[in-house]
Amino acid sequence: MSPIPAPPLHLHSGDRDRLETILRKRTAPQRAVLRARIVLLCAKGLSHRQIKRRIGTTVDTVILWRRRYEKEGMKGLKDRPRPGRPSNSSPQQQHKRGTSATYSVANETNRVPRPIGEWRT
Repeated sequence: MSPIPAPPLHLHSGDRDRLETILRKRTAPQRAVLRARIVLLCAKGLSHRQIKRRIGTTVDTVILWRRRYEKEGMKGLKDRPRPGRPSNSSPQQQHKRGTSATYSVANETNRVPRPIGEWRT
């Protein structure tokens, strides 16, 4: 039994070029590339199952991004705010915290904290 293809997704003016640009960018986040591929394959008229198999995701994911594009266009493909308490620190402070981690190394007399960059095996 062959899958019934969904009706082809109609792309808004100029969106095909934008989506293809995302696919070509080497620095594009993988989540953006996945979403662009889903929308472009939907526009070709492939079924959700065919898209799922081709890009290695779930049918639910294909349907999610198809619907968001249909309702909101390119804006719908962006991440939405996540629930939870907002961060009180700037991205620079978060980076600094991540790079200043230390650990303890045992020597004969006591434990000496050392930066991660000085790890010894």
